[in-house]
Amino acid sequence: MYAEVFMFIRSGSFKKYILPIVLTVSISLLLLFAACIIIYNMEDPDAFARTASLASLFTGVFISGMIVSRINGFDVLSNLANGIAFTVLLMLISLIVGSSGTGAGGFIILHAAVPAVYLAGGFFGKRKSKKRTLRRSGKGRRR
Repeated sequence: MYAEVFMFIRSGSFKKYILPIVLTVSISLLLLFAACIIIYNMEDPDAFARTASLASLFTGVFISGMIVSRINGFDVLSNLANGIAFTVLLMLISLIVGSSGTGAGGFIILHAAVPAVYLAGGFFGKRKSKKRTLRRSGKGRRR
């Protein structure tokens, strides 16, 4: 049993499919915790609670998209699949817990924006290709 788990962790599928979800959840929860501490110390925490939670969600998704594209390389389909998988996880959690104050249209738009932000983070986090620069020959240069 332990050998199969160890082999799964060492395989590329763990790094490509499971690690991004775990990373996205952990970064988003860490940013949400920081936002809760900041909001709790304000005079009117209810006014900024929704904004801070959405900011921490989208910032966490963007940062994890950047990190995952650094680890796995930027692949549009892979990043889009990871963003959709995280959206499905968010929808399941929000169905269990319940979402208040958002209509059906806002619910769908907010959850549809998560894969797009994940993809944008992956695009900004991709490694820059090293282009070869051709050296000019010394002909024609003035000294």
